[in-house]
Amino acid sequence: DSNIHLHYEVIKNGKKVDPDEYFFYKHNTSLVLFRSRMIASPGNLNYLTKHGINARGRRIRFSNKSKYGVIIYDKEQALFFSHDDKLIKQLKMSELSAEKIQALKDLKNGIYTYSRDRPKQELVDNWTNPQEYMVVIDGELIENSMMTQYKADDFSFQLLIKLRRSDPEKAKYRVDLFTNNFFDKLVSAQEKLGLELVSTNNELMNLIDK
Repeated sequence: DSNIHLHYEVIKNGKKVDPDEYFFYKHNTSLVLFRSRMIASPGNLNYLTKHGINARGRRIRFSNKSKYGVIIYDKEQALFFSHDDKLIKQLKMSELSAEKIQALKDLKNGIYTYSRDRPKQELVDNWTNPQEYMVVIDGELIENSMMTQYKADDFSFQLLIKLRRSDPEKAKYRVDLFTNNFFDKLVSAQEKLGLELVSTNNELMNLIDK
């Protein structure tokens, strides 16, 4: 084929190897944070029904720099809570202007809880097997033998993916591991990005409170 194309080659230990599993081996770290938030997410449905809000209502949680800690609402009412989860005020949606209702809908979650998902030690021991696993630590592909240097407590998060196997000699699974320090830095960077959201949310809250 004489059309424009890219030749991609992987040489490992002096030998050419099939590069199939090496494409895009660096996961977007936002995927890790999203999954971590999902694991840590509290039961919104129970919280809504506990306070008399329709199950189809919405719960928004905010950082401690925000005016409120939590706001929940449905088509009938909106409840505003402090950061220690005390009810501050309650508004009827029918009494709010269209502008205030839109401001309520524009509010975005300003705080997330990130949960660690540590592997079990027997899994870490299994990951030394290159026939079964390819291992990526903090975005870097490593030799499986290096796993003998690690313990389960060295990691804060794990992602396991079953690989497409066109060659029986290839690994069956890919495991992405995030060390404690790397994971903490991801969370810290994400929290800094949330400062702008705090400002936007507070402006919307002030509009609602007018």
